[in-house]
Amino acid sequence: MTQKARLPVIVAGEVHDPLDWLEHDDASTLAWRQDQAEQAIGWLSSIPCDSAWLRDEIRSALAYPTRAVPVGKAGRYFFLCSPAGADRASLWQSCSPAEDGREIAHPAVFDRADGKAEFRAVWPSFDGGKVIVAVTFGGRQSTQLVVLGIDDGAGATVLECLDTPAFAWAVWHDDRSFFWSRRVDGRQLLSRRTLDGDDAPVALPCDTAQAGVVPFVSEDGAWLVVLTYAPGVAGSRLFAAVNRPDPVFAELDGFQRDGIAIGWWSGNGLVLVPKSHGGGREVVEVDFTPLLDGRSPTNRILYRDDAGKLTGACALPGGGILLVERAADGGNGFRLLSADGALADVEAPSGVALGEWTIDHRGSRLLANFRQWDSPARLMAFDADGRRFQVLRGGSSDLPLVSTRMEVEAADGVAIPVTMIGPAGAGEKRPAPCILWGYGAFGLSIAPDCMGAFLPWFQAGGIVAVA
Repeated sequence: MTQKARLPVIVAGEVHDPLDWLEHDDASTLAWRQDQAEQAIGWLSSIPCDSAWLRDEIRSALAYPTRAVPVGKAGRYFFLCSPAGADRASLWQSCSPAEDGREIAHPAVFDRADGKAEFRAVWPSFDGGKVIVAVTFGGRQSTQLVVLGIDDGAGATVLECLDTPAFAWAVWHDDRSFFWSRRVDGRQLLSRRTLDGDDAPVALPCDTAQAGVVPFVSEDGAWLVVLTYAPGVAGSRLFAAVNRPDPVFAELDGFQRDGIAIGWWSGNGLVLVPKSHGGGREVVEVDFTPLLDGRSPTNRILYRDDAGKLTGACALPGGGILLVERAADGGNGFRLLSADGALADVEAPSGVALGEWTIDHRGSRLLANFRQWDSPARLMAFDADGRRFQVLRGGSSDLPLVSTRMEVEAADGVAIPVTMIGPAGAGEKRPAPCILWGYGAFGLSIAPDCMGAFLPWFQAGGIVAVA
């Protein structure tokens, strides 16, 4: 079984991508994936190798601990955690972001014949008494949404399992019902489901054939936002509504452009980071209060970046916005934008990238994972008054690696930033085996992240070049 690949054709703002079928989960695509997997397994099986030794080496390399940023609701914090030596992440709960906490649900309970279960995302309810977990099987996009009830004494109990043909999203409407989106017959549907099993469709003001639908609900539960996107179409669309059982959406004007990033909720609205018409990025605050009178939300530009460094922004609970920028060392730099428009530098470690982040409203602060090449992620809290990040969990470097930033001239004369990563002195041994890892789609590049999976390669004297 073969598929012919061609380069995308860009016409009038649309990208006609002949490979977008790979993102679908219809029968022919699943069959093609299975055929490719069988061919790869057959080829790998023909290579003379001590498979038990290789398996142990890979498991050892992947066994470094990982811990997601805790999401706090009503005094409970929920996060995915994979302790050292674990083969996959499980759901944990704690009483504060920095404490160890305890495991309350393990994915092995949901294993099926078609693959191991893996937890991918968690959405806790406003009262902290329920959690929705997105579960994938065998590494495929086919998922379940599992609704768990949380009990401080007994842990978690399964309230409902919802099979979905592709990755689904869910957000809580209130403590007894939630909005969820999933693909049905090639169309993405949004509906509101109660814990009693009643499911009511929600009307969206756009065609969702072959499109993605991602719902968001504000921290206070007042507003519902839906982002839609379609493969092959440049740009996303945003719709907002008062969060009620039968929401009536209004489109956010001016955001039908590529590269929208949602910064976070800010008072009665949202902070967005779309691409500007000039090619840079803007920080835009959207006020939703006109929706209460049936009018459209209003926008105002807070900051415009013409240098092309801005990659994201986060509205802080105490006021102000944290700007996330692309740094020369390949990581991120930060600046604080005050309510009066003043900019101030933020103290942060060099060579780190901002990973996932959330707002801890109980502690009135931003929580974020800092990622770097030589260590698992560190949980940090941002001190807005001191304009610096503080370590809550995690320490210094754990892997004996060093990284060097350089520029390499391409055939057309363009200077391409490259980060060389390996054991100390490895780059001085010429020639040295090297893996070149490059990415450049969507205006993004590979950000620093723990290189523990490459540890056997480094131990054998190899290096990795990230471009």
